[in-house]
Amino acid sequence: MTPDRYGPLPSLLDVPMAVAAELDAWMPEYLRALERQRGLELGAVPTPSAAIVRHAGIWRRGEKLPVSVVWPSGVVDYEIDPDSGNQTGTLQLGVLVCAGGSNEELTARNLHLYVAAARSILLHRGGLGGLTTGLREIDTDLTTIDPEDRGRTRAGATIAYEAPDVFLGQVGAGPPLDADPREDPRPPWPPVELFETDHTSVEQSAHPSDPD
Repeated sequence: MTPDRYGPLPSLLDVPMAVAAELDAWMPEYLRALERQRGLELGAVPTPSAAIVRHAGIWRRGEKLPVSVVWPSGVVDYEIDPDSGNQTGTLQLGVLVCAGGSNEELTARNLHLYVAAARSILLHRGGLGGLTTGLREIDTDLTTIDPEDRGRTRAGATIAYEAPDVFLGQVGAGPPLDADPREDPRPPWPPVELFETDHTSVEQSAHPSDPD
């Protein structure tokens, strides 16, 4: 029995993680393009920290701003292809873009540029390497995270998306129905060469704690 007998095992975090990777990779370049188009000094808008993937659209007080939070919110429109057995569905997900600044005007400017960059990146690169046939933007909601804290204004916007035709698994895949679970689900440890001792010839096997 080998690990690939199970077939592909998708996770509902695969798409949010791909979204976060696209935002992290392209946000600096898109922000510089937005600055040039608006006559701002290059680098005037701080580049966000690495996007966070979590179970809900929550920005926790104390997390460094600016930042984006990506999360899956559910799956609808399940379908099973009768020929391949592939199950697909439309994954619903959100992107919370958070910004901060020294005053309300600066915070609003930065937030709208982050939203513009995120929307453009995901519009241009919404196929996510084949995970979906293309992200669809459903709604953008501008919200204030908290009004003011020690003179610093914070704000956030939530962009809601649908990712259609996401692969969710395959009917009939996995171990045969008459198969038994392995007592040790780890792959067999590869044997190493024999060596002579004073007593017997001993075959060593790699162990999880052994160095490579």
